[in-house]
Amino acid sequence: MSSEPDALPPFDPYAVSPAGRSQPPPAHAGSVLLRRRHGPDEAAVRAVGWALCALGLALCASAGLDAARERGTPALLLLSAIVLGAGFVRAGLGLRALEPLARREGIVASALCLLALPVGPILGLYALSTLLGRDGALLFSPDYAAAIAATPEERPRLRPRAALAIWGPCACLLACVGLYSALMELA
Repeated sequence: MSSEPDALPPFDPYAVSPAGRSQPPPAHAGSVLLRRRHGPDEAAVRAVGWALCALGLALCASAGLDAARERGTPALLLLSAIVLGAGFVRAGLGLRALEPLARREGIVASALCLLALPVGPILGLYALSTLLGRDGALLFSPDYAAAIAATPEERPRLRPRAALAIWGPCACLLACVGLYSALMELA
């Protein structure tokens, strides 16, 4: 138990009170159940947000490395890579915060990921299936935002397969960026 006077013990619907009756649910029991039911989806959306941030930073870094090498890359191409990277970072940070507008931004960024071969389609398909599903729409609703505000102690956990689908392509992307920069040094 916490030392705070307002702290409620965790709700257990099967617990029996000392008098032999079931305990009444706390005021935020519905919010707790909603968060526990959709917690893995929430964690997946937040992880997709991190992955989009990483992809956006990689785009900006690759544009900066290319400009530093002065290979004659057109300024418009560098500027578009930086703007696209900043858009990915913006979408990722919005998904991390579960902002309603960020869902649309995340869908656009995920669709653009489909073009980033070889690992982008994996991340893009997973992100699109997460964001376009029924649960994805619920995560960005005002009801779910109220449930998050009512239950700050709940921490959603990512499913192991989802973690592999998100962090595997990110690791491959970072390896590809490292390999690209190493090959450019040799050339």
